[in-house]
Amino acid sequence: MMLFRKIDELTQGDHSYIDINSDCYYFAEYPSGDNPENKQNPIYSLIHNIKKPMNRQHLPEWKYKLKGIDTCSKTLKDLFLQTGDIADVTLVPIPPSKIKGNPAHDPRMLQILEGIKPYFPNCDIRELLTCHVDMVGSHESTVRPTIDEIANNYTIDVTLISECRPRIILVDDVLTTGAHFCAAKSKILERIPNAQISGYFIARRLLPPNDDFNMDDLFEMLK
Repeated sequence: MMLFRKIDELTQGDHSYIDINSDCYYFAEYPSGDNPENKQNPIYSLIHNIKKPMNRQHLPEWKYKLKGIDTCSKTLKDLFLQTGDIADVTLVPIPPSKIKGNPAHDPRMLQILEGIKPYFPNCDIRELLTCHVDMVGSHESTVRPTIDEIANNYTIDVTLISECRPRIILVDDVLTTGAHFCAAKSKILERIPNAQISGYFIARRLLPPNDDFNMDDLFEMLK
């Protein structure tokens, strides 16, 4: 069972845009970089499995993505069974970088959230945010998008705002710099200024403990 922890003074330094007031939480730690030992880490494997691109659906390996999504759903289910507060929150997946019309659009975070529905008839899951246009994944470009650029590419579904609960939890797979969380949070606060917004992440990215770290690895898991 993965532990549920908050980003604090000891861990915030790994995430450029996150501080202790960001109210972000994570279940596990994801080791970044190309160290061969990482492949033996179950969290490394989990994250890579759920991030398998959509063009792999026809391959036998796709079952590992589906299994990983199910594992993440069960992790969230166990958390909300323990906290008992799911009736007080609205769960919002942070959007993938590709628009819905793109074959590469990967709805894994929405699928993870929908996986808890059978256990909580009172859960409120809303796809409040979508991308207006495709963005290049940050790990695919040497020019990383700013928080403002990410936020400006988010479109909020105004038809879903009125019934949102006062607490909104943004859910994503890996916390890296925190840029996407901050962008999503700012976009929602434009429309719901009194919302209490937190971030729940399956894992937080760990920086390699050596000075030879390639900066490209820093952004490996960014969308």
